[in-house]
Amino acid sequence: MRPGRWDDPVSQVIEADAVTSAERYPEVVARGPLFGFAEQRPEDGPRWRLLSDLDAGYPQDARDELNSHLWFKAKDGTNDPRERRALLDAVAVLETEPVDELTVDGTRYRIVRADEFARRGKAGMEPPRPTDPEPESWDRDERSPSRTRGFVVSQPGPVPLPATFRVLERRGCSWSMTTSQLPTPQDARRALADYLEEFLPRMERATEAEAALYAEAAAAFKQRRRPNELHVLGREFRITRVERTLRVGPDGPEPPRPSDPDINAPMKMHPTMDEHGMITHDDED
Repeated sequence: MRPGRWDDPVSQVIEADAVTSAERYPEVVARGPLFGFAEQRPEDGPRWRLLSDLDAGYPQDARDELNSHLWFKAKDGTNDPRERRALLDAVAVLETEPVDELTVDGTRYRIVRADEFARRGKAGMEPPRPTDPEPESWDRDERSPSRTRGFVVSQPGPVPLPATFRVLERRGCSWSMTTSQLPTPQDARRALADYLEEFLPRMERATEAEAALYAEAAAAFKQRRRPNELHVLGREFRITRVERTLRVGPDGPEPPRPSDPDINAPMKMHPTMDEHGMITHDDED
């Protein structure tokens, strides 16, 4: 609940939708932590701005994303050799050390942690809500903008992030993820159609008859308006609403915890660059 917003009709509808959903899908199913990175600029004061989608499974994956962000910022985002050198020095640290915070020219960068969960009820996993954003296009080349990148937080406490959506497949009594998180239900529907038409037949070496049935199911799925379930060849897929919560303390968003697993090590990800923007590839003499 967000007190003080009941004078806003849109907020009232969203709040009512959330209450109805909590009644229909009362069980919270936790998936585990996700990781990304954020920045705090000098002009932002105590506020932090998310710079990634917070969809990395391990802290080091998010550190690698920050590594790339800073390298490309040095390459394309400045013409100042001093600023470029500072960015590249930070990249050098990320290539060798599993650090969770860096400061570059007064801007703090932090690896941040969020918890991902979905809701479940008698009808199964929670589908998209009527108030969730809904583009209508089935164009496979169309992608909705991220609703997470650019999200600003400041006040301490648990902060709900914009909902995302995944395609899940029922496996016995449980559900497994078929796609990564996507910004809108329609993006997830397009991903499911592409999965059935393109990826699933190749991955599972489907017969021509099976591939044809997957394609027919995808075509029929796209003829429906805002479909959230698909059944084909005894398999069940569902568009599922996913929630994430970011914990924020007095000093900003929560970083990774010591108990969070991390299976990868830092590494060099991009060619060497000097402060003038000259790039040297490692295989060059």
